[in-house]
Amino acid sequence: MLAFSIKPILFIASALPAVGDTLALPDSPTPAFANLASVTNTDIRSMMDVWDDLAPGHHNVFALTGTVHTVLTSIRAPSSAPCFVIDDGELLLSVFNETRPPVDLHPGDRIVAHGIFGLKKCAYGNEPYAVADEIHVLGAGAAVQPVQRKLQDLSSVRDNLRLVQTTGTIIDWRTSEDDPDYLCLTLKDGPTTMPVFVPLQGREAVNRLLEAQVSVVGTFNWALPSVRRYARPLIVSRLGDIQMLAPPPPPQSIPFLERKIYLTPQDIRSLGKRKIGGEIIAVWQERNLLLRDDDGRVVRVKLSHRNQTPPRPGLRATICGYPETDQFNIILGTAILSSCESGDSAPQSPVRLQSVADVIGRNSSGSTTFTPSYYGRLVTLEGTIRNLPSLGNAEGRIGLDCDGHLIQLDTSACHEATEGLELGCRIEATGVCLLETNDYDVQTEMPHISGLTLILRGKDDIAILSHPPWLTPARFLVILSAMAGILVLFLVWNASLRALVERRGRELARKQVEATHAKFKTIERTRLATELHDSVVQNLTGAALEIRAAQAALPAADEDPAPHLDIALKTINASRAELRNCIWDLRSQALEQNDIGEAVRITLRPHLGEARLQVRFDVPRRKIPDNEFHNILCIIRELVVNAVRHGRATTLRVEGSMDGDRLLFSVADDGCGFDPATRPGMEQGHFGLEGVLERVKALDGTADIASAPGKGSRIAIDIPLPEET
Repeated sequence: MLAFSIKPILFIASALPAVGDTLALPDSPTPAFANLASVTNTDIRSMMDVWDDLAPGHHNVFALTGTVHTVLTSIRAPSSAPCFVIDDGELLLSVFNETRPPVDLHPGDRIVAHGIFGLKKCAYGNEPYAVADEIHVLGAGAAVQPVQRKLQDLSSVRDNLRLVQTTGTIIDWRTSEDDPDYLCLTLKDGPTTMPVFVPLQGREAVNRLLEAQVSVVGTFNWALPSVRRYARPLIVSRLGDIQMLAPPPPPQSIPFLERKIYLTPQDIRSLGKRKIGGEIIAVWQERNLLLRDDDGRVVRVKLSHRNQTPPRPGLRATICGYPETDQFNIILGTAILSSCESGDSAPQSPVRLQSVADVIGRNSSGSTTFTPSYYGRLVTLEGTIRNLPSLGNAEGRIGLDCDGHLIQLDTSACHEATEGLELGCRIEATGVCLLETNDYDVQTEMPHISGLTLILRGKDDIAILSHPPWLTPARFLVILSAMAGILVLFLVWNASLRALVERRGRELARKQVEATHAKFKTIERTRLATELHDSVVQNLTGAALEIRAAQAALPAADEDPAPHLDIALKTINASRAELRNCIWDLRSQALEQNDIGEAVRITLRPHLGEARLQVRFDVPRRKIPDNEFHNILCIIRELVVNAVRHGRATTLRVEGSMDGDRLLFSVADDGCGFDPATRPGMEQGHFGLEGVLERVKALDGTADIASAPGKGSRIAIDIPLPEET
């Protein structure tokens, strides 16, 4: 029974319904899996064929009788069988086991399974799935024997999900990127390599298999795991199913890398393990080396991830690896340091380049050309820095502009070389010349040169010739942006200041107009008051004096005229008092007050005597027009004068408030009070309260008189206010 990883093997796992979801299966599913072909009108050879014939989100029912080919058991739950491969004699199908409780299956079991299959739409595409809801074991059978296949002969159609046995050499291993519980071994046979996944159960056992000739038994899968939409085929196995056929060869038996020309990439990959010895002349990105052998040949080396510490330049080393090529030079890949020691070779003198075109340029057709003799040589050139690692340049590289050519300076082995550098610096750089090419592509006849890189060895490989001027284009742009920002702020401030000045000017003009208007009204009222005082008041005073003289000169008669004359005198005196009040109103500034409470105090101040006044008028002045306001002040004054003169009050309270569109105000005192039903009227020569009621009636208001002898009085008035315009 094979262990497996759901991610690399069961590519449908991410598309399966969640555990516990109910699968809607019909009561009588179709009795044969051949129904799949009839539904889709095609020959179904694998679950990947479902992609072309089913719509995402839809599923079909299957019922299948066949033999359990393999059982793929999770290492996290070895007692369960989450997936199995069933063989019905025509095709192999991977099915997820969702039976409850799980049915225990073994290779060779004859079963009947039914469930659903289809496509599920995922975030990264559509995934096929097959889920068995019910499984019946008909009987046990012999375990399936693996078929013998060469690594290069494995077929995605013929061998998919089949138990196979193949041979090859394990050249490397690493932890699986898709499932950290598994190791990915690299199996190589001639030019063909293939990943083999095994459970993570002891790295020591895997290390013993490195470089050994082995036989591997496992399930071949043309997988599309995880988010890798197009992946290479792989084999799932376990360490117990990997048998060593021949031990790793000793380093001394490994042949040296030949000097051959006109080999195809496939011929180079078929050479097998080779070694090379010489001086390490450059190291970059930790696992990349340039090595020069004793004959002067320069070979690029890609170290295996098993080399924990990269060597330093200047050492002599023997390196074993597997040849490959970029179609310009031989590359020794998946390499291991066999030996490493200090070298005694003389330091190489750099070649000063007068022009980068001596190394890399373009021909008449526009293609990039490279002078092979400079490959691996130490060169010195001058240029201007256009990019730095601190500015996001990948892989710790400096972009150097040399006569219009952008040359990369790799500082991955000496990060301190970038200290003190800034954009625009003119520098002199010394490094090992490396040709950069595009990745090998079998569909491309010849790869393209992507550029030239200098591999720096230390901080001393860079010399600053000159620093950029302070006013660089970038700084000039910053200054220009700052000045533009300041100008915009100034314009906004100027516009807001102008708007503020205009608003303040309008307010000042309005206040001046109002003050002038109030001044003219005051002058006019003063003129009217003077004329009334000099004419009407004097005439009324003269009339009152004549009535008093007549009273004194009248002889005694049957009907005493004195009461009539007394009433006439009181009427004239009341008119004179009222006229004086009108004259005082014309001279008074109370109507110009914005605070009604202050206007009431100004109006009542001449009439209070020793009495104390309390005013609380919570009504905005703008709510009351001038005519209504004048009448209200007159009403309050008359009520206060009556309370002081006739009621002998010592404390008075004037209150006012708004109730919707109506004004409510009252005058209360602590005087002697009176009986409202028997109060004296105009016949007795009392005009004050009657005048108040007349004014209230003229304002369409009502008055409520509350008083009793010895208990003071309170007169509450309710008048409507006109709507504001």
